[in-house]
Order: sequence, then structure tokens, then C-alpha cells
Amino acid sequence: MEREPTDHRAPSRGSSLRPAHDGLVGAAADLLLGGDCPGCHDPGWGLCRDCATEVSRSRPRPCHRPRVAGPIWAAGEYDGIVPTLINAAKERRRWDAIAPLSRLLAGAVAGLHDDSDRGNAFSGGPLVLVPAPSSPATVRKRGLDVTAAVADGAVGWLRRVGLPARRRSVLSHRRRVADQTGLDAHERRANLDHALVARSAPRGTIVIVDDVVTTGSTLAEAIRELEAAGSTVAGAAVVADHRLR
Repeated sequence: MEREPTDHRAPSRGSSLRPAHDGLVGAAADLLLGGDCPGCHDPGWGLCRDCATEVSRSRPRPCHRPRVAGPIWAAGEYDGIVPTLINAAKERRRWDAIAPLSRLLAGAVAGLHDDSDRGNAFSGGPLVLVPAPSSPATVRKRGLDVTAAVADGAVGWLRRVGLPARRRSVLSHRRRVADQTGLDAHERRANLDHALVARSAPRGTIVIVDDVVTTGSTLAEAIRELEAAGSTVAGAAVVADHRLR
């Protein structure tokens, strides 16, 4: 039986790990099904032990972006195994990468919750994760709303450690936006300025979630729109902190 996490750090040692006999199982999976690790492509099912160990080393911490009105917590830096897993889920339809990403996001949300709870910043009520939206075209191309799927997985882990959470995808694009990749900080702000619309204003402890924070433009726009709609946003949580150089 999988052991549930006992603290609010990123849950890390669970169902995506292979069993002790993973050598034989992995060889059989590779032979029969072509299975491999989404992080390093080592033959087998799910995340290999080395990649799982690397994921487990991430420790949630606050990060800051001047444009974001509120605290941001990240599970770790955008390096090592994390960008590989994000790319695997988004670009290669490796849905087995979603579980470790969800655990990382859960750790970031829990860190934000604990930090804000000490400062009495949370409003109480249900913990509501609001994913940064993907465009309909992106979802069709990928075959899945990856950010929402990662948020769903994080909800499960948060409930395991006693935080009543749920996911609400209430944000969408009101106009077409360019791909943020390759844009500088100024271009990202202009690209997302008043680009999102909230279909409703959820109540409770609202946390914006995303896979990566770069300049913070997406988080800032999400917070602006939700608060304009009448919600109070407690902060944001992301899998990875990636600063533009």
C-alpha cells in the first residue's frame, strides 16, 4: 500500500515509483509495450527511481515577481528533471508525467497555505485551485488540458494531508494571445494585458496555479481578472520558478 505523505513538503515517494523488481518488469514493459521513464527514457513503467529521487529533492519555497500582487510559492527551480517532465506532459502526451508534477504542485500549494496561515492571509473556506487557462487550440493539440490535470492531481494530494481542496477552471481567454515562448518581459505583459475573462467568481481560499512562473505576467493577469470579478485571491503556486535571463 502506498504511504501517504506526513508533511506538507512535495509528496515524493509513491505510486509512480517502480517496485523492487523493476529491472525485470521494466525489461518486459520495454519489450512488450515500449514503455520508458518520462524523465530519462530508461525502459520501464512510470518514473524511474533515479528520476523520482531527483523530484523528491525539490523543496517548496516562496518566490517573488514585482508585478504579482500576492505571494507565490514554487516547488523548486526550473532545472534538472522538472522541465523535462513538463515538456513530456505538454509536448509528448506523456500523461505519466502528470503524477509527479501534481505532487510538486501540491507541495507548493501546501507551502503557500502554511505560510499564509501563519500570517492570517487566507480567508478560510474551501481551498480552490484555479488553473491558468490554456487556449482551446492548445488543448486540442495536446489532447488534454495539462495544467488542469496537474491541478486535479494536486487536489488529491492536498486532501490526503488534510487540506479540503477542489479545482475550478473559471478562467479563459477573451482574445487570442501569442505563444509566450521567446517573448521578453515587456512583450509578455503586453501579450496578456486584459487577455483573460472569469466566467464566475469562486469563493473561499483562491490559489492560482500554473506549471511555471517566468515574468509573472500570467499570474498577474489571472489575479487581476478574478479580483475584478469579485473573488479574493490568496496567492499563487507553481511547479517551477524560471527567471528570464
